[in-house]
Amino acid sequence: MSGLHAVKSENVDAPVVTEYPVTLECKVVEFQDQPYGLRVLGEIVNVLANEAVLDEKGKIDAGKLNAFAFDQMRNDYYAIGAKNGTAWLEGMPLLKKYSYLCTRKISLQSLVELQSPHYLKTIIMKGRLKYTILSISLLTVMAGAAIAPALGTISTHFADQSPLLIQLIVSLPALFIILTNLLFPFICRLMKTRTLALAGLTLYVLSGAGAFFVDSIWVLLGFRALMGVSVGMIMPLSTGLLAFYFPPEEQAGLMGLSAAMNQMGGVVATFLAGMLSGISWNYAFLVYLLGVIAMILVALFLPNERLSGRGGVSLSLLKRFHPSVVGMFLVMILFFIYPTNFALTASGTLSETGVTLVMVGLDVVAFLAGLVFGSAMKNYARQMKYAAPFGFMAGYSCLSAGNGIIWLLAGSALIGIANGIGVPYLNTIGSVKAGKEAATTVMPLLSASLYLGQFLSPLIVSSVSYITGFSPYLVGVGIAAIYLLQAFLTRKQQMLPR
Repeated sequence: MSGLHAVKSENVDAPVVTEYPVTLECKVVEFQDQPYGLRVLGEIVNVLANEAVLDEKGKIDAGKLNAFAFDQMRNDYYAIGAKNGTAWLEGMPLLKKYSYLCTRKISLQSLVELQSPHYLKTIIMKGRLKYTILSISLLTVMAGAAIAPALGTISTHFADQSPLLIQLIVSLPALFIILTNLLFPFICRLMKTRTLALAGLTLYVLSGAGAFFVDSIWVLLGFRALMGVSVGMIMPLSTGLLAFYFPPEEQAGLMGLSAAMNQMGGVVATFLAGMLSGISWNYAFLVYLLGVIAMILVALFLPNERLSGRGGVSLSLLKRFHPSVVGMFLVMILFFIYPTNFALTASGTLSETGVTLVMVGLDVVAFLAGLVFGSAMKNYARQMKYAAPFGFMAGYSCLSAGNGIIWLLAGSALIGIANGIGVPYLNTIGSVKAGKEAATTVMPLLSASLYLGQFLSPLIVSSVSYITGFSPYLVGVGIAAIYLLQAFLTRKQQMLPR
């Protein structure tokens, strides 16, 4: 009827029309549920081309195809004409002009006026997606730290139990976070992004707030273990999804925001838990109901996609990302010297309220450092790798110098800056190098390294302090020197694409 003839493809389960000048033989790889519709991913397994459309080198010549384009706005078809230029060359004369325009500030109103309604809709969706992912970052630090202010009342309630069991209420989640992080790439093969995030957040809320209803230390520790599993599920997503959905040039700023949200979540949760524990010991666990907010945002705005990448812990992955993984371990060992020692060493100078205010002030400084991290990376990318080591070294040097109020405030501020820069810097280096596979490759490793550093910090620092006779702060200066050496030796591997 049409004059066309079809034959069976040798590569896929579909016919090939012999009169077509070019045929792409594809197989379906995945269906993805996007906010703007269904996206079908295919893999091209073979290309068939008539010799009449090939150039002298055997490549397809678009000028010989007589192809047409479809204008969706006007429902019209247009013929594709002759070659007008060569990619990557025609715009070179405009490069200087473009670079100048990029330095000019353009108002959001002017930008919107230049774009189509579809573009504006995309910007709004992208913003919703960004804040949805950042809402997860608010929750991750709360796993152990949130109920720390309530340990006194919890200890009183369980007065007949070993102090070690009471301490495990704070530290036990870290162990299960590490174990779950190591299994995270395999979990990603079973669940897509939205399903995985909702599963982790649901477990987070139930295991966190569920402790409100228990009165057994062993059941409580069981809930804390499940809390660790839940954070192990959502922690890599809180940074990995930023690498998956956003381009490399935006990731430094986004990793800074993620670290800032992490600090803010810690401050808010610690304050609320302290207030709630004044009612009763178990009321402090209701702070984990904050996870419901993230659950709602994820259900509404996070696409349900399969994360790419093979993942899994391997020597090749550790070799590829060891600058970030080792760096994160050292950052956490260094940072946790502060909360485990400051209240004891500063009590002779500051009141209990003063100690609390200074420690909260450190979190605020780290939060502000995270907010400006993106701008700092744009201007000082090569130098930023040394900012955290020098910050920790200077901070613990101040705290070692004496208990004067100036030394305490200066040391706390410098340590806050170091932590606020160190974490997003290492996340940025890892995410940019891993690309869209970051969530299933480097981010679980970084998360496991982070919590391993938190867990081992008191053991390592106290052991070195006991053997050498140095104060924990002087040990911190030494570890910061090791961190600085590690940053210098791996400086070439930490270079970002320009």
